Amino acid sequence: MAYAVVVDPGAVDSPDVPSYQPHVYGRLDPPVLIPLQMREVDLRVDAAVVRAEVTLKARWWVHCVTRSRACHCRVVVPIGHQVVPLTPFPI
Repeated sequence: MAYAVVVDPGAVDSPDVPSYQPHVYGRLDPPVLIPLQMREVDLRVDAAVVRAEVTLKARWWVHCVTRSRACHCRVVVPIGHQVVPLTPFPI
């Protein structure tokens, strides 16, 4: 999932969410995270026996920020169960 990190409410222009009125609240601290809409995605996985290389290329639509403004984006990757490698027993 990708989010726009918005600190300045004046940068928000969201016709998709008419009830969101950030101009009422002033500066946003902590910043607001607004979900972005994904447009394209390309996933490539090169795997071997003990190693894998994963490449993800994606394009999101930053629909909530006016064209004359900029914002940071944050990508969140959910990670499921992780296996911790076992260390060998000392002899």
